[in-house]
Amino acid sequence: MKIVRKPERVTIVVIPDADQSVHRFTVQRRLLVSIPFLAILLLLLCALFFGLYTNNHIVKNELQAELSAKQAHYAQLIGEKEQTIRKLQADIAGLSEQTGEVMDKMEQLEQLEDELRGMTGKIEAESEPDPLKTASSSPYIHNRFVGGDPYPLLEKDTPALTSTTKQTLLSLQSEMDALYTDLSDMKKEVVALQHLQEITPTIWPVSSRTVTSRYGFRKDPFTGIASFHSGIDIGATTDTAVHSAAAGTVETANYHDARGYNIVIKHGNGIKTWYMHLSKMLVEEGDQVTKGQEIGYVGSTGRSTGPHLHYEVLINGEKVDPAPYMNSSS
Repeated sequence: MKIVRKPERVTIVVIPDADQSVHRFTVQRRLLVSIPFLAILLLLLCALFFGLYTNNHIVKNELQAELSAKQAHYAQLIGEKEQTIRKLQADIAGLSEQTGEVMDKMEQLEQLEDELRGMTGKIEAESEPDPLKTASSSPYIHNRFVGGDPYPLLEKDTPALTSTTKQTLLSLQSEMDALYTDLSDMKKEVVALQHLQEITPTIWPVSSRTVTSRYGFRKDPFTGIASFHSGIDIGATTDTAVHSAAAGTVETANYHDARGYNIVIKHGNGIKTWYMHLSKMLVEEGDQVTKGQEIGYVGSTGRSTGPHLHYEVLINGEKVDPAPYMNSSS
């Protein structure tokens, strides 16, 4: 049997309109047969690409949604952190302000303490230093070894620590306010006591300690008759300095036949001192004098047997024994 082979080429005739020429195309039979397969393959590729594109688009949208969610979450976290930071900054600012107020109070207390020390003349006794205070105030301490488990401050513990610190500072401020008030009252009392001490005669009016005649009844050195001696006579060489026994105002400074040159000083609280038989007066009526100030010199003017100072103390116009008011040597 004879096998008839199909031609390897195929002629394609294209007949256009009547007035146009006929076009012939010759193609390989295998190519013509493969065109449908190529078309199917192209369609399959297109479907595959479309599927991949669609899947990528879906994945992209999912990733974008996830990214947006994460961005929103992170934005919320950042907002919360910023809010926490702002609160901490506000707390720190408040603590700084409170600390400044505490430091101001400390300076006022230290200044007041120095004033009280200067006024009272007392020196604070040295005390054993507090090791905790020493450690907290000295960041560089040599030959000190410390240890312990590390427990870093956690973020959640910060607000509680801040609140506790605020309360501690407020409590410390209240305590310092109360202490400042107490010290201020004490200062007023010290000032009052100092003023009282200044205007109270407590010192010897001359450097000599030779008492030639005490306060009370005695035999008059001129008449020999018993008489009352209203002061204390202190023997001293002529022109020995006479000092005011207390601060005050010179009430009188004149000459008297019996008292000689004499000075009366008014100190306040009804207290006066009287200095007689002076050789010279250094003050005049109305002068303000301080405690221990020189007001004249020892002499023997007036009714006197020799150089001495007749010294009197008057309380509300009544002459009293000067001895209890002569308890200080200077």
